[in-house]
This record gives sequence, structure tokens and C-alpha cells, in this order.
Amino acid sequence: TKRGGSSAVHGLRGGTAGLTGYVDEVIERNMKSAVELAVKFFKDCEVERILIGGSEENISLFTNQLPKAWKNKVAGTFSISCLA
Repeated sequence: TKRGGSSAVHGLRGGTAGLTGYVDEVIERNMKSAVELAVKFFKDCEVERILIGGSEENISLFTNQLPKAWKNKVAGTFSISCLA
């Protein structure tokens, strides 16, 4: 994101400081792109069953954006956590 003059300082443009929704918009846009690429791969490779892994939140976001025909092909999900 840009850094700039006084309008970039939290609270000077109104609303709640730091809660612009920008991060949520980026997450939604990236997830939409990931789903589009995955669906293309599924079609090209004639995938019949899908397993989805990730954090619970990401699994939910990804699954919710899948077209209905592909939601029906989800065989299961599994949690993946970061290892430190």
C-alpha cells in the first residue's frame, strides 16, 4: 500500500482507524484467483475427487467460492498448520 501525507494517518479520513477492509478485499481477491486456477486445473486434468487442505478459515473461504459442481466433488478436508 502507499504511504503518504496526512490522509494516510489513521483516523484523519473518518471511520475506524486501521479498519478499512483493504486486507479482507485482498484476501477475497487472492482466494477468487486461487479458485479460478484450481477449477481450470480440475477441468484440464479431469479431476473427479478433491481433497482440500489448509487452515480452517482458508478451507472455508476456498470451498465457499467453488462452483456448486465442484463443491460436490470435495471428498474431504484436512487441517494444515504451520510448523515453526
